[in-house]
Amino acid sequence: MTDFRQSCMKRVELERLYQIEKWGLEWRSPEVLIAVLLEEVGEVARAALENDGQAYVTELVQVMAVACQMYEAYYERDEDGHMIAELEGLKAR
Repeated sequence: MTDFRQSCMKRVELERLYQIEKWGLEWRSPEVLIAVLLEEVGEVARAALENDGQAYVTELVQVMAVACQMYEAYYERDEDGHMIAELEGLKAR
């Protein structure tokens, strides 16, 4: 993996940890997560239209972090539908 890609993935991981700290690990339905993802994509579009490079990159990282959350929600659920992930385990990766 290139240094640039590692840097990108690190930013996504940090954003994902921020999301977990802010919203917790509670499972959300695919419909809710798609709505969140599309809202973030809209913010990417707005930043692009406004030629705001900093916001563009920030919002792209948020899009990728939400996509990671969707992946986690699909694969990491317990019998009650709650996400199975530990904040400490994510920090260690």
